[in-house]
Amino acid sequence: MQKLDKYLEEYKLLCDNEIESPKELFNFQNNISEQIAALEQKRQGIRNKIRRAKTPEEDFALKEKAKEITKQITPLRKQKDIAMRIEEHIPKIHELLEQERNIEMKRNNLIKKKERGYER
Repeated sequence: MQKLDKYLEEYKLLCDNEIESPKELFNFQNNISEQIAALEQKRQGIRNKIRRAKTPEEDFALKEKAKEITKQITPLRKQKDIAMRIEEHIPKIHELLEQERNIEMKRNNLIKKKERGYER
C-alpha cells in the first residue's frame, strides 16, 4: 500500500506538471530548488529582523511572516522529494525499455546473428 501511494504521488506530480521526459524532470527540480532557496533567503532575512525587534507586537508579526513562508516552502520540498524519487527510477526505466526493444527486435527477426568472418 505504501508503494502504491508513492507511485500515485509520482504519477500525479508528472501529470500535473506535464513532465514527459527526464530533461523536463531535471528542469522542474532546478526550478523548485531555486524557489525554495529564494523563500529560505527571505525567511532568514525575517528571522534576522526578529532578533532586532523592539516590541513584542513587532516580534509576533515577524514570526507569523516566517511561519507563512515556511508553509509555502513545505509543499515545494515535498514536490522536490517526489521528483528525486522519480529520478532514482530513470536508470531502471531505461534498462527496461532497452530490454523490451531487444525482445521486440528478436521477435520481428530484425536482429541479425553475428556471422563469423572465417570458416572452420
